[in-house]
Amino acid sequence: MEAARTERHEVAIVGGGIAALEAVLYLRAITDGSADVVVISPDPEFVYRPLIVREPFSPETAERRDLRALLASIGADLIVGRVESVESDDHLIQLEGDQQVAYGQALIAAGSQLQSPYSSAETLWTGEPPTSFDQILRQVPDDGRLNLIVPPGATWSLPIYEFALMGARRLDEVRPDVRLTIVTPEQAPLIIFGTAASGEIADLLELRSIGFRPDTWVIENERGELREGADGATIEGVSLALPVMAGRPIGGLPVDRGGFIPIDEFCRVRGLEDVFAAGDGTSFPIKQGGIATQQADTAAAGIASALGFAADAQPFHPVLRGKLLTGGESLHMHTDAAGGDGEGVVSSDYLWWPPHKVSGRYLAPWLARESLTHELEPPARTIDVEVSMPHEWHSEPMSRSQPAAGSS
Repeated sequence: MEAARTERHEVAIVGGGIAALEAVLYLRAITDGSADVVVISPDPEFVYRPLIVREPFSPETAERRDLRALLASIGADLIVGRVESVESDDHLIQLEGDQQVAYGQALIAAGSQLQSPYSSAETLWTGEPPTSFDQILRQVPDDGRLNLIVPPGATWSLPIYEFALMGARRLDEVRPDVRLTIVTPEQAPLIIFGTAASGEIADLLELRSIGFRPDTWVIENERGELREGADGATIEGVSLALPVMAGRPIGGLPVDRGGFIPIDEFCRVRGLEDVFAAGDGTSFPIKQGGIATQQADTAAAGIASALGFAADAQPFHPVLRGKLLTGGESLHMHTDAAGGDGEGVVSSDYLWWPPHKVSGRYLAPWLARESLTHELEPPARTIDVEVSMPHEWHSEPMSRSQPAAGSS
């Protein structure tokens, strides 16, 4: 039997998305490019996924770039392959086939899997290419209803608001008879960003004639009917739903019931030495690009410290920033939920610079220099929102699953 081929690197990063690139950039900065870093990804392309939300409304697709070339420009190598397991005791990553990578420090940023919550509703952004909005409208009868559903278990609802706001613009042009409605377990629109931001978004939904049904947990019964709870009314009309996320289990790594990797406040994988994790595949309940870059920074600081560099390794303190594509006017919001009354502030100013969809400390400036996206034009079509998350998330994780019967 042929022996496995082994590559040796100081740092191995599993995954080729936003968190992985942020970590590489952080390590390049803190080590002055001296760290030996390899990225392992099954996909040879980097896709700027935050802009996929625009694809149903435009022939333009989210920008895709050759991952090997991008990594080479920032001093990292790429192995295209799928990871089967992490053998932390031996500091080995096993890939499909006969290849393995020996590492000193590892970062798992493999992302999550998108799953359809209902069989009787189309799930947004899971197809390739995505269904165009005009194609969806052909399914809606005259004076019909189009429901946009945030299902129980969805961890990030902002894209459904972007879809609704851009969709309402298109309806004004081609199908003003169609009634667009957001159906969600949230108490108010994007309440996670605070009451000021939520109030502004509620006003915008009303201005665009978008219905809003809060506190609604949509389930699917055995007949394939969508209902408001087990005994509630049937959801009438054509329905589209956000996907729900599940973990992407890798052999040798601990996972919770959802398949997500449990991490501590320093983004270390619980119970393992020299293994960190960042991004949607972790147990942190909010899955969002900006959060992923903050986790990547925390993990990369720990990795750099372990390599002997003077990195300021601080606990992960999540600050939630969001850029809401609206198809129209601009509004910017900030809410400090960790240290204030949660009401927040609304202004016309940017909250970070460069104002990319993902506000990574290293990734956003690098993307601006690389001209990977075209987001630096005046903000005629965005809302920027920011909120600090509670520091104690790691000991008492939040949940957006449906509450158990009898709970308040």
